[in-house]
Amino acid sequence: MASHRVHQLPLRPPATGVRRRSDPDPDDGFHRGRRVRPPSRYDQPLPRTRPSSQSPPPSTTQYTGESRNDQGPSESEICRFLHLSNQTTDDEIFEALEDTEGKLRDAERLRYQYAADPGPPRSQVMHRIDCQQEETSMVYLDEPWPVESGPYHSHLRGSRPVANLELYLERNKNISFLVFREYRCCHRPIKWQNLIDTNHSTTADLSLFSSGEYIDLNSPEARIALKVLSELALAGIHHPLFDDNEGTARSISYPYIWWFHRRHEIALSKAAMDPALQQHVDVLQTYMEDRLQSEWTAVDNLTAKGKITLDLLSYIFVPNDIVISQARGNNVSQLTGSTAIDWLSIDTVAKDPKNFRAAILVEAWEFDGSFHKTASRWPLEYAPVDSWSGSFDITSLSVYPARFAKDSVVEGLRKRGKMFWACRHQKYVSYVKEAYDAARPVSGSRFMVDLETYKKMHPPPPTPQQQRPPQQSSNQKETLPLDMMSEIPPADDTFLMCLPSTMKGFDMDSKAWRTLEVAFMQDVVWNREAFEDLVIELKTKDLVKAVVMNRLTSDENTDLIQGKGNGLFILLHGVAEIAEKPLYKVTCGDVGTKPDEVEEVRHAYTEYLKVVTLLGKTWGCVVLLDEADVFLEQRSLSNLKRNALVSGIMILTTNRVGTFDEAFKSRIQLNLRYDNLDEEKRFKIWTNSIRRLELKLKGQDKTPNDHGIDSDSIQSKLRSLAAENLNGREIRNAISTARQLASFKREALHYDHLRSVISEAQNFEKYLVRLHQGHSADEIQHDLEAR
Repeated sequence: MASHRVHQLPLRPPATGVRRRSDPDPDDGFHRGRRVRPPSRYDQPLPRTRPSSQSPPPSTTQYTGESRNDQGPSESEICRFLHLSNQTTDDEIFEALEDTEGKLRDAERLRYQYAADPGPPRSQVMHRIDCQQEETSMVYLDEPWPVESGPYHSHLRGSRPVANLELYLERNKNISFLVFREYRCCHRPIKWQNLIDTNHSTTADLSLFSSGEYIDLNSPEARIALKVLSELALAGIHHPLFDDNEGTARSISYPYIWWFHRRHEIALSKAAMDPALQQHVDVLQTYMEDRLQSEWTAVDNLTAKGKITLDLLSYIFVPNDIVISQARGNNVSQLTGSTAIDWLSIDTVAKDPKNFRAAILVEAWEFDGSFHKTASRWPLEYAPVDSWSGSFDITSLSVYPARFAKDSVVEGLRKRGKMFWACRHQKYVSYVKEAYDAARPVSGSRFMVDLETYKKMHPPPPTPQQQRPPQQSSNQKETLPLDMMSEIPPADDTFLMCLPSTMKGFDMDSKAWRTLEVAFMQDVVWNREAFEDLVIELKTKDLVKAVVMNRLTSDENTDLIQGKGNGLFILLHGVAEIAEKPLYKVTCGDVGTKPDEVEEVRHAYTEYLKVVTLLGKTWGCVVLLDEADVFLEQRSLSNLKRNALVSGIMILTTNRVGTFDEAFKSRIQLNLRYDNLDEEKRFKIWTNSIRRLELKLKGQDKTPNDHGIDSDSIQSKLRSLAAENLNGREIRNAISTARQLASFKREALHYDHLRSVISEAQNFEKYLVRLHQGHSADEIQHDLEAR
């Protein structure tokens, strides 16, 4: 009789070039790299007693205990199941069956024991490989490795496949979080590297095959734990919902940046959680730290110095944080602030800084009479670095988070936002900037900011209703739920720093609407000295002040002639500053009409004055009508309705007062005459003008074309300058022309420049006197009864 021995199951040797993996757990769902066999009819409990050699066989053949070659089909199946050869004796078969039965009973006992107590929660990493060549998707417990096979010599292999994921999870009920790392192979060529002192001659970076990573919340308790955690530590930051309203699990996508930004709050909040739920959070926290701690440390170290790398760029952009765009420039006036509403999206596939592409969704405020939010997509298309892992200054990006900006930038955006808020209705501002176009400096220019009036003067073109597709509504905008009448703007930076950088303003000099940079807008500083510097009698100044200030404080019509309105018509320059009102200066040149047809010209003057009086009334302007006699000749003023200027002040200037008809004179409340200046008055005008010029040059930065002023040379010659028979306008023009002459010669302004300009002007006046047979302009106008 042959000896009884139990045959061990044969082990399959590992494939060539594949390193041996540790033996799997009994419940891994696979057996040493071989697919799990489906249940069969042989998976039944075996008899507990073995028939002796004396027992009668079921057939006429007597058992002898020796090996037999005439086994029936059933006996062959048993041998195959037990991995025994066909020459195995009956005793050896029964010995193997008893041994297998014992193992099955032990496994069943362990299964019930594990179901009752699956152990503490844990995470499990799984690797899913999508092979483009084989069109298969396999899941492995071990990390795959690349081999040079397939169409692109870029195939991935694993040694511990999970054939039935559902069965695996059923047998491992303590898995709280299931991590899936996904790979694609055999879809494109990859770069192989030569290796030294290894079993492989070449290898490839596994990250080249990576297509993503996510975490499945396998346990209902894990989902509950994370929902509790979100209420304690994740408020105010975009994070996964962890489940939907029906309790269905949601996945968590890599790189889990929300955890990084709240990791300290999470660590503190765990203490307030139920211990059973806290275990699940501990499991996820352990995985996060094991997976990403080195990356997190690198981010902390770089951002502490205001730097980052392209491979870590996603960490610095956080939804609900303010981001700043430098697309128009890096000056505060050119910066644009918005609020990020999503995480950064990096579109670059290859890690090549030259082809870097990324974008972020943002939300900013717009103003069209009310404040509302609009969303847009800001691109990041420039990488200020040569390598993917090289560090660079965060503020060198075209878009960067405001928390890395300089304090001066943040404060500048806040200040700009406050000015924008102040201009939401109507505001008269100074605009302090060197130039807003190539031809014209605007330092000190004044503008009226009034969006409502701008929209009335520039209505948008009507859009035909039929152009809108059916079922398509207009763009829905989130309107700011604020009291627009409040003087105090919202203090939140997400409002002040995210307002538009430009507004429309009406240039009171050029009479045109322009786009203004809000950063250059300032409150008007009224120059009360302008009126005090007027060279007229003190009693005349007091009279003007009394009339003007009485008009400003009057709440009812005080005009003695009913129906003529409460507007003041004054023949005088320089009232707006003491009235602290916008000055709207009108000249005949503003009309811009060629005098071809008398009626056309008359109509143009009348229509233009209608606009002037409308704006004057809307903005409470002091309207300065220079050369008023020209408008009178065209009957423009007479044709105005009597209530055209029901509120405000109109100043008329003319050298031909004789052209005013009696009907219009009755509408002038205060008439002032400027006599020709005597030497003492001219001396005062020269003194005031030079003093203002000195103060102006002292208070501004020196420009390449400005070489200063030689005050001593001019002050010593003021009496000589005052001796020249010039009026106020001629004195002003002489100073302006002399400055241009000094700039051309690259010299400081001094007396010789003024003397040269005055001499030339006097030569021209002498020529005109000779031309008019010795009569001056004043004498001629007097003879014509115009003066």
